[in-house]
Amino acid sequence: MQVKVDISSLTEQAIKQIKYKRFVDEFLTDADKMIIIQQIALSTYIKAQLLVPVETGALKASGAMSITSNGAEIAYNEPYGGYVHEVMYRHHRKPTQAKWLFDSFVDTLKDMILVYGSANIPAFSIDFEYQPILKMTLSLDNTIGKDWRSFL
Repeated sequence: MQVKVDISSLTEQAIKQIKYKRFVDEFLTDADKMIIIQQIALSTYIKAQLLVPVETGALKASGAMSITSNGAEIAYNEPYGGYVHEVMYRHHRKPTQAKWLFDSFVDTLKDMILVYGSANIPAFSIDFEYQPILKMTLSLDNTIGKDWRSFL
C-alpha cells in the first residue's frame, strides 16, 4: 500500500513564514517596530485596567500608558502598587487579581503570537519595576530589561 501526502501547501506556508521573518528583520524600520511595541503596550494597558484590584479606585485611576522615545511605558503611580501587584495571598474581587500587569502582558503576547507568529514580532526588551511604583517599560533598546521571549 502506498500513501501519498501533498505537502505543497505546507511548504508554501513555510516559505512565506521565512520570507516574512526576513521582512521583519530587514525591512521594518524602527518607526514600524515602535508602532508594534505601542500596540502591544496599549493592548496590555487595556487588559490591565480590567484586572487591576479596586478598593478605593485610586490605584486604577493612577494607571497610565505613555509613549517614550524608544518604546512605551505603563505605570501605576500609587506607592502601594508594587505591593498589591506582587502579594499573591490577598483576596481580590473577580475579575481583579494580583499580577494584573504581568499577566496582561503575557496574554497580549500570546494573542500576538497566535495572529502573527513569534518569528514575526520584532525584538524588544521589557523591564518591570516594583518600587516605589509599579512600572513596565517596553523598549527597542535591548540593553535594558529582558527579551520579550523570555516571558513565555
